[in-house]
Amino acid sequence: MEDSEAVDEVFADEVSYFTVPVAFDLQLQVEMGDMYRIEQAHGSSQWQNTLNGGELQQPSVFLAHRESHDDITESEGRRGGGSALILELTPNQNTPDPEITSADVATIRVSFTEPETNRRVEDTIVVHYPNSPWFIPAAGYFQAENREIIEKSFIMMSMYDAIERASTLFHQGQQNHAVGVIRRIMAAAIDYNDSVNDASGDRDVELDIVLLQEFLQVMFQNGAAEPVALRIPDDPWPADQDADM
Repeated sequence: MEDSEAVDEVFADEVSYFTVPVAFDLQLQVEMGDMYRIEQAHGSSQWQNTLNGGELQQPSVFLAHRESHDDITESEGRRGGGSALILELTPNQNTPDPEITSADVATIRVSFTEPETNRRVEDTIVVHYPNSPWFIPAAGYFQAENREIIEKSFIMMSMYDAIERASTLFHQGQQNHAVGVIRRIMAAAIDYNDSVNDASGDRDVELDIVLLQEFLQVMFQNGAAEPVALRIPDDPWPADQDADM
């Protein structure tokens, strides 16, 4: 510790982020259904693709200190907010089959050791999509159970994906197209934020919208311009029109 301020940081500031172990030797296996394949996995560098899906092994999992979207530091830090693994999937075949009206997306197997009892816990979940794999509802499909968490994870993943795609487009010389990607996801994020938490908004999403705005300014400062014919839907986030899906 180089000085007294470092002592304060370790023994005062850092105590807020102490964590509690909830699982050891976590093993997560995802076996894809016949109609789907994994395009990308977001959220963990530990994810490994397999022949029919993928798997993740984590030595320990901790309960994060951060408890809500507005639990942030004075400098708007969001440390200790936990993490999520989000899988991006696509149908196995490009041509829709009219005879297939629903499909099992994946079978998820999870096992871990409880820290206090040393007991091994195992569970298996089958994820089912009640529509054709090629059908995407305009408002998305979110199961009622844990809908708010899933919906927020989806919009935040979409913002991450938009930044990644816009960065690639910008460096490929398609600067204006990159701006359009960010403009569209910003519109969806703003529309989403107007409807959550009894219309009071979500601080995480608000801060990410600010990040998108800053990203736009960087692109403008480096030669990008607004697209000439940018189309943004009248209702950029239609999922808020049907909370029972």
